[in-house]
Amino acid sequence: MPEVSSLHAIELIVTLYLGLTAVLGTTVIAVTATKMRRVWVGSARTVKYRDVIRRDPLAVSLIVPVYNEPDEAIGAAERLAGLAHPRLEVILVNDGSTDQTMRRLRQSLHLREALPSPSGSLPTREVLGVYRSQLWPGLIVVDKRHGGRADALNAALNVAHNPLVCVTTTSTRLYSAALLVAAQRFEADPYLTALGAPLTPRSGGTLSGAVQQLLHARNTARSTFQGKLHVLTHLSDDFAVFRRGDVIAASGYRADELSNTELLMRLRDQKWRRGEPCSVRYHVDSAGETDAPPGASRLAARWLHEHRHATRLLCQMVALRLRPPRERLSWLTVPWMAVDTLAPLAKALAMVALPSLALAGAISWSFVALASAAVAALGALHNLLLLSVEGAVPPASDPGERARSLVAAVLTELGPRPLATLVKGWGVLTAVAPAPPTPGPRP
Repeated sequence: MPEVSSLHAIELIVTLYLGLTAVLGTTVIAVTATKMRRVWVGSARTVKYRDVIRRDPLAVSLIVPVYNEPDEAIGAAERLAGLAHPRLEVILVNDGSTDQTMRRLRQSLHLREALPSPSGSLPTREVLGVYRSQLWPGLIVVDKRHGGRADALNAALNVAHNPLVCVTTTSTRLYSAALLVAAQRFEADPYLTALGAPLTPRSGGTLSGAVQQLLHARNTARSTFQGKLHVLTHLSDDFAVFRRGDVIAASGYRADELSNTELLMRLRDQKWRRGEPCSVRYHVDSAGETDAPPGASRLAARWLHEHRHATRLLCQMVALRLRPPRERLSWLTVPWMAVDTLAPLAKALAMVALPSLALAGAISWSFVALASAAVAALGALHNLLLLSVEGAVPPASDPGERARSLVAAVLTELGPRPLATLVKGWGVLTAVAPAPPTPGPRP
């Protein structure tokens, strides 16, 4: 009798999990489709450069930390200096590179030393010089001693003068109008403190790339749903826009990993303490492209690294008792962050527990197989729904690419997503371990 009741309990838990996953997953995709449709038929997709110039958009300082990557830094400077924004300032920060990065930047960008006029007083490692390009007057290069990503960003904030700052990386290729759209969002909402947007991974037209695009689409849908509920818990280090005054008031950056997310949480906390409204938005339309990790091992290493830092950040936020009162449903922010961070651990334990119970004879192998097949089929169905959402993934240009996307919708649930669950669950368990030292900020 106890065995029967325990079996019924396990069956009930699995059934409830499948039902909750089906309802929540479908709701998230529906919200994403609605938001994507509004973007594609709205002004964000039809923004005209001449109209924006007439409205005099908010000025933006684009910050890019650089460490031992001269070719990437030069290419990024050339791309970013040509973005469609009439009041754009690009700041590259050489964070104590040990190779020829600074020498190459001087030669390629025709740098001339300039007298700095600091706009902030954030503490940083020693700044060796501030230079301005003779090719692009809006391009500034800061040379400083090595201090990590957060220190490099703070050094750039001390030099920046524009009301908005956009933090990105050398590997990011922003679309031409991305900063114009961001400036419009900040002009429309005076309480907007931070803005995030997805970046499309460059896949190279392979099956592995199609799988990574689907994983990216799932992350975009999740962030879109969180943004709709005003409980956005993550901002990518590859792209985020803030009000510079708010960042300076929050004492700048403190974390080298998940730096934008950590700053976002502190900004919310400080706004709450001062009784000020705080708005955080997620623009569902892609702001640009970024490099996809080459190979499963690199991708798994990134998942493990980021989830360890996410778990540590969650512990910090719980300690702060973060509950900003000015946003709709904002009391869900930290609980939602806890669910996002700890859910992979619970799923990983279930993936290990069900086969273990079958080996012990508590449940049948047929039940384990049926539950696993149901979970995979439900995930594949959600992937196919995402493929039908215009703008969620890059449009397929040929039959071969469409076929790869359909195959990836199934393969993602048979390998990459279960692997991601196990790796992230392990990241939660090992988050207390000290992080290995890194030679510099993540590019």
